[in-house]
Amino acid sequence: MNRLFLKIFGWFWITVMLVSAVLIVVTMASLPVPHERPWDPSLDSSRFLRQGIIRNLNSVVSAYEARGPEALQRRLGRLPGLREIFIFDKDGNQIIGPNPAPLPVQSVIQKLSSSERSEITEPPFLALKLTSESGNEYQFVLRETNLRRVRGQMNFVNRFRASAYDNLTGDMALGIIAVIVMGGILCFFLARHLTTPISKLRNATQALTAGNLSARIGSSMGRRNDELGDLSSDFDLMAEQIEKLLKSQVQLIRDISHELRSPLARLNVALELARASTEENRGPALDRIEQESFCLNNMIGQILTLSRMESGTVDSRTETFKLGEVLDRIASNARYESINRNIEVQLIRKKEVLFSGYQSLIESALENVVRNAVKYTRDDSVIRIALDEEKAQDRILAVIEVSDQGDGIPESELKKIFTPFYRLEPSRDRVSGGSGIGLAITERAVRLHNGTVKASNLPEGGLKISIKLPV
Repeated sequence: MNRLFLKIFGWFWITVMLVSAVLIVVTMASLPVPHERPWDPSLDSSRFLRQGIIRNLNSVVSAYEARGPEALQRRLGRLPGLREIFIFDKDGNQIIGPNPAPLPVQSVIQKLSSSERSEITEPPFLALKLTSESGNEYQFVLRETNLRRVRGQMNFVNRFRASAYDNLTGDMALGIIAVIVMGGILCFFLARHLTTPISKLRNATQALTAGNLSARIGSSMGRRNDELGDLSSDFDLMAEQIEKLLKSQVQLIRDISHELRSPLARLNVALELARASTEENRGPALDRIEQESFCLNNMIGQILTLSRMESGTVDSRTETFKLGEVLDRIASNARYESINRNIEVQLIRKKEVLFSGYQSLIESALENVVRNAVKYTRDDSVIRIALDEEKAQDRILAVIEVSDQGDGIPESELKKIFTPFYRLEPSRDRVSGGSGIGLAITERAVRLHNGTVKASNLPEGGLKISIKLPV
């Protein structure tokens, strides 16, 4: 069992137990003191009345004032300890009770009316004054037998509460055990729910480290729509990207080896011919050696440039320049190189664009696109280079479009032409396809400047490459 599971399980379980303990303590504190002392008859009447029956008398008065004598009778019927009671108003008029009231009752009422005290005891009666919420004054007379009945009822309530307290205390151990067991079960499943994806992620990471590039965890997560599910999706995406990068790296090494093997083989043949030839006949062989050496040097330079851009390291510094002037030089060179094929190179500068970036990389990227158009367009055709600006959301983009009048390429191959050493021809002959690095350098250079490059076929035939660079 892993350590994270134990930590999560332990903390959750401790939390559940602490919360349960707090709830138990609060519940116990809200109960009365166990075995509360029953009412002592020796206590004075005033204290007893204030503590025991004053609320019942208030409810009786409220019922009388709200709904009359009948409501008062019903209210007294629900209070067995107050059934035999005499009630008078402040003027001495009897409201309820046997009429006429016994002489002892009349005597104690007269004494209460003439006194400033609120209670008077004259065995076997107790008289007291009470002012209702509406401000009316009432006088009550109760027998001591009724008081003993009320005391008994109060003692019964106290005994009931003490019994409940005792039962709670007796079942306390069983309740605590139940809380601990149930909390432990719930915490176990919750901790497992949280840690299982992490364990799967760790196993997949170890498999990926061991060289299993196909390690994925998305299928084993089910429909988990939380942060851990998102993490597993991100891991699968990362693993897929790593697999693609490693495979492309292996393919790149193979392609570089293949590309270097051809000029080296021709170089060795020319060297053998030079050795076998007389001094007067070595000229063509030496020229071939020079040509292949130049080809190798140029290819190695392109590979180094591509490698630096892949790693994000650039030798030059950023500077501000005009894209129109760069395209002027590139178009002029293209016209000179294609003069024997009668190719017209048109430059349409709809708007001059001031750009800030790596000028050497941008110039190399644009030159590769134009040279590619010159190479694959038909003789006696036109190559169009257009420069313009457009607004995209809150940014201004420089738009460069280079179109030729060649045969175009299949739609399925449009995205592949920016892959290093990729060529449409099944043969790897450099005479037909070049080294296949130029457009890859273009794509990396544009991406380094946060731009995009896209290839598309023209309806009338030919290929158009669109480059968008944020200004």
